[in-house]
Amino acid sequence: MKRPEALPLIPPIPDGTAIPLPKEWFEDNDERGIIARLIMDKRYFGSCYRELNPYFFEDDSYKGVVVSMLVDSYEVHPDLKRPGDIDVLVIPYTQNSLVFSETMAIEAKVVRSAYTNQNKSPNQFGFSQAKGLWDIGFPYVAVAHFIVSDRSPPHQWRKILQGTMGENETIKEMKEVYFDDLPLILMERTLGRLSKNCKNQDFGLLSSYLGNIEDKSMFFPDGGKCIKNNATNKTLIEGLIKYYSENYKRFLNIPRNPPD
Repeated sequence: MKRPEALPLIPPIPDGTAIPLPKEWFEDNDERGIIARLIMDKRYFGSCYRELNPYFFEDDSYKGVVVSMLVDSYEVHPDLKRPGDIDVLVIPYTQNSLVFSETMAIEAKVVRSAYTNQNKSPNQFGFSQAKGLWDIGFPYVAVAHFIVSDRSPPHQWRKILQGTMGENETIKEMKEVYFDDLPLILMERTLGRLSKNCKNQDFGLLSSYLGNIEDKSMFFPDGGKCIKNNATNKTLIEGLIKYYSENYKRFLNIPRNPPD
């Protein structure tokens, strides 16, 4: 059965294609650089997308997504004036088709926290911008907060048990190590604030720790899934199809099962 609002697959950007980005985006934790880091790390993006759209990973017909960032809103719908940019635009695809009826728009905010100021909140949560995306008829809408922070001093680290995975999912070589759990604390607090302040229960929510660009630590994100918008806008879908057809080189291809 053919999916509605699907378009024969225009080849997305091949893996390995270089997309030049301004150097200043990656200085002082600029929000644009944070978003770029998210989509360039394909495996981590997959972890975030799993929180927002777990159904995608349960349907074997999906082969991946194409993702773009900072898309001018008016280019996909003339009446979409808030937000001015769609921070992250995600379109899934099957073996043969892009499925525009399952498009997700993500409003992203950066939470600049610190060990000495762990209750730091963003100036805006992003819900008013997300409401604009929802009201215009995007199939799925999410609000994502990306946390950057320093780390705890070593005397505040917690002792945990660490092991390696053995055969048959057994854990071996257990040993005690000290672990800085500040990123986990910050993610829990951030998701709690998002959940408390969100008035539309159909929005997906994401709390993710990205640290600073020098910080190579990786922590699984936490969040809640999107619920599909029953008021999907046909004009918007047509605008998305037109935008992708004319700008597919601005999208990054993230296959569902990327090669090692």
